[in-house]
Amino acid sequence: MLTVWNRSPAPKLAIVSFSVCGALSVTLSSLSPSFVTLLTGPVAWSLYLLALALIARTTTEKLYIQRLEKQYRNRHRAACRAAINGVLIIGLLALWIDQLQTLLLSLTAVMVALVIATKELIMCAGGAALRIGGHLFRVGDRIEIHGLRGEVIDHGLFSTTLQELPPVGSGHRGTGRTFVLPNSVFLLDAVKLEPTPRRYAPHGFALTLHPSVSVRAALDAVQEIVADATMRDAERAERFHRLVSARAGCEDCGPTPSIAVRTNERGGAVLHVNLYCLVEEASNLETAITFAFLEEMERNAMGEHSSDRLTRTADALRRHAAGATYVDEEMAASERGSFRAA
Repeated sequence: MLTVWNRSPAPKLAIVSFSVCGALSVTLSSLSPSFVTLLTGPVAWSLYLLALALIARTTTEKLYIQRLEKQYRNRHRAACRAAINGVLIIGLLALWIDQLQTLLLSLTAVMVALVIATKELIMCAGGAALRIGGHLFRVGDRIEIHGLRGEVIDHGLFSTTLQELPPVGSGHRGTGRTFVLPNSVFLLDAVKLEPTPRRYAPHGFALTLHPSVSVRAALDAVQEIVADATMRDAERAERFHRLVSARAGCEDCGPTPSIAVRTNERGGAVLHVNLYCLVEEASNLETAITFAFLEEMERNAMGEHSSDRLTRTADALRRHAAGATYVDEEMAASERGSFRAA
């Protein structure tokens, strides 16, 4: 029995542990409360756990691993270390769970405040990602967004710079002003990509007719004027239309001009003209067609007025001749009556 007592380390460890605990209890009772709190706090218990884990690993290595055969030592050593580390991690989590919850709540509050403070910047970065990933436009394209129309001259992570363009139908030259848009607007509104001035695109406008103008005559006149105005670029417009349709996989208006008759709120006739022409020439074509149509209507009106005047003059002459004949007959009858009386 004495031999077993001397060889077994367990009784010796128990005696040492009891001795240490007794000494600690006596020492703690004689210390100040603040120092006692420090020694019994999470930091102290974490140090105790680390020390116990180190002692356990060392004891296991000397008392258990070294007694195994060489081919089993590495596997058992790894298993023991994993078990000790798992117990250590669980113990540390149990000690620091309250502090970890407080830390996580603080980090959550900080992240929420950071997101709220940088919301616009995050949306701008998202708009830039949408522009790049969706291939919305590039420098030199003409776009319309949120009621603003302009040509893209620069773009970055947070903003896009446009050169302002006049309203549709008022020309294609820049106004000289530039405005900067935050990229967040790309997430909130649709982007309209306009064709460049050197491309063919549909262009529509309306001609309102006077109530006295014949709709059939006006329609024939406009068809003739539009055909003459678009004859020069008809072949190129058709080729470009085929190319764009094949690339896009769908067809848009064109390339043949179309004219439709509609009515407005007052019941008057309106001719809607739709052309397929160069973007930079659309305004000039509209002006030329409108001017030619007005001239044609003016000539027709003058011709009608002239014929009306001739008709009225002929009627007046006939009435005058009829009146003169009647007067002559009346005068002759009165003269015959006077002669009989005499």
